[in-house]
Amino acid sequence: MSDNNAIIVERPLYKLLAKGLPTFHKTRVSGSVHLRIGAIAAAIDMAPQGIYKRFEPGAERNTITIRMARALIELSNAEVGKDGVPADFQPLTLEDFNPYLT
Repeated sequence: MSDNNAIIVERPLYKLLAKGLPTFHKTRVSGSVHLRIGAIAAAIDMAPQGIYKRFEPGAERNTITIRMARALIELSNAEVGKDGVPADFQPLTLEDFNPYLT
């Protein structure tokens, strides 16, 4: 794993998405959850680069637009009841994204 990937998966916004999108997890590497960014991007009708830029390692903090947050919330809501999703899963809410909204 590259240094940038290690930094990205440690970002709070990335961790939030990992928590709220369990069926979009890749195989865990060294105990870290990695997301299938391409699949997430396709599901919310975005280019993968539009999501990756939210986790830029050089940025002081990660940000997200309200439109993207709403699309991710809708995607997270769709996770409820899917195979492999824990019964106690709580979908993401707009409040979860408040620290990142631009």
